[in-house]
Amino acid sequence: MGALLQFTATLESVGGCIDCGMDFAIPSVLLNQLRENKKTFYCPLGHPMVFGTSTGDRLKAEAEKLRADLERVKKNEAWLQDKLKSERELADKTSVALRETRTRLRHTRERAKNGVCPCCQRSFVQLQRHMATKHPEFTP
Repeated sequence: MGALLQFTATLESVGGCIDCGMDFAIPSVLLNQLRENKKTFYCPLGHPMVFGTSTGDRLKAEAEKLRADLERVKKNEAWLQDKLKSERELADKTSVALRETRTRLRHTRERAKNGVCPCCQRSFVQLQRHMATKHPEFTP
């Protein structure tokens, strides 16, 4: 069977919970530790409390935390906007370079089709024969 334990403790009133107003008591040693360490403890209904801070202080701390989070999000958004702008500029430059390369290639093909050597810029009637004999290393 179970044993009967006798327990003696000195309880000290914490006062009312700051959220629900319930009065409760805890051992004196624990109460002193909570006052010194300013750690969170809970009323019997589960509301968090800390000695040395009031509801207003908690709300101010929460507001400050939210302000810091908002500032961080704004900085992150600004960085992302700058990154997007630089990536668009790079894409535009690449597009222009590609367009110029295609134009040069088309121009070179047209000239070769019309009998102009792409290497020495001379005109030849039989360009294919010329390219095979005079410029065998050239590959369009």
